[in-house]
This record gives sequence, structure tokens and C-alpha cells, in this order.
Amino acid sequence: MSVTLRWFPNSWFEIVSGGTVIDIDPAILPGAHRDVPEGLHTADLVLVTHHHRDHCDVDTLERVKGPDTVVLAPKLCAASLGGDVREVYAGEVHDEVDGVSVRVVHAYNTAAGSSTNKLHHKGECVGYVVEVGGLRLYHAGDTDLIEEMSHLGPIDVAMLPVGGTFTMVAGEAAAAARLIAPRIALPMHPRDTDPADFARLLEGSGIDVTVLEPGVPLVVA
Repeated sequence: MSVTLRWFPNSWFEIVSGGTVIDIDPAILPGAHRDVPEGLHTADLVLVTHHHRDHCDVDTLERVKGPDTVVLAPKLCAASLGGDVREVYAGEVHDEVDGVSVRVVHAYNTAAGSSTNKLHHKGECVGYVVEVGGLRLYHAGDTDLIEEMSHLGPIDVAMLPVGGTFTMVAGEAAAAARLIAPRIALPMHPRDTDPADFARLLEGSGIDVTVLEPGVPLVVA
């Protein structure tokens, strides 16, 4: 089976496999990106990595959510979203949606990491490893390069932040990609940087780097 991914700034991914729709960090940014993306599906599952507004946005959640949508989020974000949101913690595995397994993993800034602002604290923010359609997809959330990335297991698609202000810069993200060794790496959270720099750093690595344009689908088999 295949999955189809669409990216919207900063870190929102819509993942569709068969009749199952998963949204990770659905948040419409202020200003130029405030328009609602076209062709959105009602989500079966929404995963939120942390409580910052560009990841955890109640207005956007309501646009993708249906009456049976399952929403998973860490404690601070779950509190701000309200409603029927299930709190998650790193180390848990969730299988509330048929055909989808979700492993919750750590995401945080480190003292030695390349992020210029250390706003993501261990235990408050998470990433996700999603198994769907026979593939394993890793969404890192906002994070520096952390040792937990070496324990993810085989990954088909890794979605990695490259913007630097609150996350890895391109060089650290490339090092994370080499550590994780996915088949495909997708840069996200670029902020004011050029994600093509991340792609250039992984030339010859055997990792297929795809720089997505907002809303343009990528099919992965």
C-alpha cells in the first residue's frame, strides 16, 4: 500500500493511506498562510507535538476534525485545546485508529544543540513514529539532534525541522538523517532558511531528500 503526504508550513503534514487520514500539527500560520489549504479531508487521527501556536491551534483543529476524530497531544497542548483530547507521553504506543500504530517519542532542545532558542523542554514536547499502510513515518516535532533518534528502528520517511531558531539547523538535521537512515527525508519548519541546504548536505548519502512545496502531494510506496 502507499501513503500520500502533503506539507503545509510550518510542520503540518496530512497523511492519507487508503481511507485513513492523519494530520500531524495542523496549524494555519498567521498572515500570508492564514488561508485554508484546499482539498482537506476530515481526519481520523490528529497528532500534535507540542503547545506552541504554530503546531497546536484550536481553530485549525476544528477545520480538520470530525465527530469521530481521535486527537492525541502532550499535556500542555491538550489543556489548551480542550474537549476530548487524549494526553500522551513519550514511550507510549497508541492504536485507537484501525490500521494505525502510533509510538510517542521524545522531542526537545539540548544545551549542545544548534537551536538558537531553547524553548522545547524534555517531557513537554513529543515526536511520533506512525505505522500506516505498511510504512513507518517519523515526525520529529520541534527538536535538536537527540540520542533517542538512534532508537527509532527502521524508518521509511523522516520529517525533520531545519530552521534553526527553535530547532535543528540544516547541518544538524542532516546529521540526524544520517543517524536515522530513512529512505526519504522531508525538511520542515524552515522559517527563514532554504531547505535546499539540507538536501545538499545529504547528497551521496543514499537518502532521498524531497523539498516539498506547500500542498503538493508526495506518494510513497
